[in-house]
Amino acid sequence: MYEHLPLLELAELIADKADRTALHELHDQRRLFYYQGERALRLAEFVDRLRLEDRSRLWCGGDPEIVEKAYDLTIGKFSNLPLRQSERSACSGKGEGPDCRYYFRAFLEHVSKKLDPKQMESELQRERFVAGLLQNLVMRHFYLSCLECWRSFQKLARRYVWKVDGYPLVVWLPLDIPSGSSRAWLEANVGEAHPQRTGERDRVQAAIDRITTRRKMLSLDTGNGVEAVAAPDRFTLSSEEDEVVTDLSQTVAEEKVRTIRCQRPAIQELGANKLRGLILRVFDDLAKGSYEPGRVADEVGLSRATMSRFAGSRWSGRLRGAVQGPLPDLWLNTAKMLAADERFMRFVRSAGLSGRIEQVLGTAYSGQRSAYE
Repeated sequence: MYEHLPLLELAELIADKADRTALHELHDQRRLFYYQGERALRLAEFVDRLRLEDRSRLWCGGDPEIVEKAYDLTIGKFSNLPLRQSERSACSGKGEGPDCRYYFRAFLEHVSKKLDPKQMESELQRERFVAGLLQNLVMRHFYLSCLECWRSFQKLARRYVWKVDGYPLVVWLPLDIPSGSSRAWLEANVGEAHPQRTGERDRVQAAIDRITTRRKMLSLDTGNGVEAVAAPDRFTLSSEEDEVVTDLSQTVAEEKVRTIRCQRPAIQELGANKLRGLILRVFDDLAKGSYEPGRVADEVGLSRATMSRFAGSRWSGRLRGAVQGPLPDLWLNTAKMLAADERFMRFVRSAGLSGRIEQVLGTAYSGQRSAYE
């Protein structure tokens, strides 16, 4: 039924009826977008192409993390429906994010102003015209998402012009560095700077970011954190232990699928079956000692940054208070599963990992909790 509906009717069902089947049809089946000669792209694929553009980084202050947030926000604008009551309970009262009905309603209103049926020679021509309007709207909202995420970031920083030998070097400093101490702080922590040198601003800003995030946040980038969850390559699994690992992976996968509407927008885009397969694949690779998040991300169609936030392999440094970022969603959820089941915990204690599980949970509940547990 839905596969034969025109785009406008799908949009009306989403905007007026919060029809999830229509939403899935639009996102999963309709290849409405094109990019630089590349045609037949889904919405998420098109936004991913925009994410990789140089101008996207420019709109986001050159920060790839902000670009990723803008990508997630844009996908959410066109995919996130309000949660049902049962889903709200499962998500522990977390915020729902954008309401896509608002954006599809705006799309319908825009089409009503632009579309003149008398000028359309065929239904196909009309469908292409409407799809073009949707593409323009998505592009506009990706740009607005970049600006919104950048403004949000700026609340944590202020612009400072560091003049060196009469040449300006514009950088962003944390708000907790007093204005009157900015120059002295930079000279003490960054050292010499040469504004006329190509790439100098990026080098200095990277140095500032490394120093300030190390002071304030937990680590995402140092140390291999996978052993805190399974570490099967560190010991030989007995048949009983192998069964426990299998049960754990299946339990975690089903829990994530059950709460899929609570996951990050890019993870929601996978759908239940692909999400289940992704999680089982991750655990299987871990058991074989061959887990490579970047390779998995490429194969399933996720950005590497999204995969890092969902199931990154280098995060134990944050337990030592080293670098910025919340714990990856999958590992935090796995730690909770382990702690809640005595059979799993017997396995964890025998592997000598109970202290790490306690660290993970302690970190999560001391203010560093993932936004998408």
